[in-house]
Amino acid sequence: MDALAAGDMPRVGALMVEAQAAFDAAATPMCPSQLTAPNLHNVLALESLKPHIWGGKGVGSQGDGCAQLLCKSEDDLETVMAIVQRELGMSCMPLSIGAPHAITQAIIPAASFSTNLFPMSKCLPPALFPIVDVDGLLKPAILLLVEEAISAGVQKVVIVVSREQFPAFEQIFHKRVSSRDHFRLAPNLQQYESTILDIGKKVMLAVQEEQLGLGHAVLCAKASLIPAEPFVLMLGDHLYRSNHAEGTSCVRQLLDSYNGRSIIALKRTNEDDINHFGCAAGRWEIKRDAPSYKRLTVSTIVEKPTREYARANLATPGLGPGEYLTAFGLYIITEANLFASLEKQDKIREAVGPTAGLLQLTPALDQIRAEVGLDGVLLDGERFDIGNNAQHYLATLTTMAEQDNASSTPAAAVKRARTE
Repeated sequence: MDALAAGDMPRVGALMVEAQAAFDAAATPMCPSQLTAPNLHNVLALESLKPHIWGGKGVGSQGDGCAQLLCKSEDDLETVMAIVQRELGMSCMPLSIGAPHAITQAIIPAASFSTNLFPMSKCLPPALFPIVDVDGLLKPAILLLVEEAISAGVQKVVIVVSREQFPAFEQIFHKRVSSRDHFRLAPNLQQYESTILDIGKKVMLAVQEEQLGLGHAVLCAKASLIPAEPFVLMLGDHLYRSNHAEGTSCVRQLLDSYNGRSIIALKRTNEDDINHFGCAAGRWEIKRDAPSYKRLTVSTIVEKPTREYARANLATPGLGPGEYLTAFGLYIITEANLFASLEKQDKIREAVGPTAGLLQLTPALDQIRAEVGLDGVLLDGERFDIGNNAQHYLATLTTMAEQDNASSTPAAAVKRARTE
């Protein structure tokens, strides 16, 4: 157990070999007909396996059980399976011990009130603004976000909404249009309405009674999450568009980067614009055997820094002149102490009273960074902040329309075919 806790795999492998030897010496003589296990020992003694494993032992009932081999790497695992199947004619089952849990839940805060978009924001939050998707359909922004999350494998999406807008979100995901209106729709749109309601089975709505900041919105979703499980955080006033050569969505790219630690998705941003976003800095982890692999170990994370502050404190090697790393608007949060940090901030805010500021996410992320570490990854895509101002929203519509018209990716073709 000490070796496992220390991550000392050579020692774990040696102990497996020692355990098997102890069993053979002490137990096998008690019942040789059942415990000699020649097939098991043929596997454990196979010389061609030894360069690829730290050790091995029998599990189960020895002769009626399995040989468990501790491989040195993912590549060695593939090699071991091929050797066992080719030389011994036995089947194998890969098992990654300590692999990160699959992420199956997401939070989308969507209750924001944008003063820059008033008076539109008086009746609609940015998450309900209309967007033309690649399939040519006019959708509320929140539907694009939920579709992207579910297509990436997320099984539960908690949308944090205001009390006033709760009926609008419920109408999108949990209610049909009237029978009269349903039969006025084209057949493909009738089918799509059923698709939306199927999506809605994976959507939960959590109410944020007061809009007290992004951190407060995340805290409002806590009761709806599976406890102690990691989650994706998407922003309800952002849209994401992948530039990945294979069409992999931004959320899928982030999930593929997950290795068990909290992650903030990042993008390169010119210093003229960094005062609108959270900004991170750190050092790159680069694998010698995979030069294209890049993961940032975050050393600093601040909210909306000035240009002068960034120049003095936020430079990251490998970026162009005047470039910094800013938040993409996508996160994976694994640490339960995020909620502990937010709850502590919330108690302080309540004690201060009406003059207290908003409950922000960045201080809680910075605490995670300081206590257990925070990773950053560059995504191959673009973010669109539709909640910032009218010009950004208009630019989003224009840019997405241009990309949709020019798109020839298989994903876009499939989506168009569904509606045609």
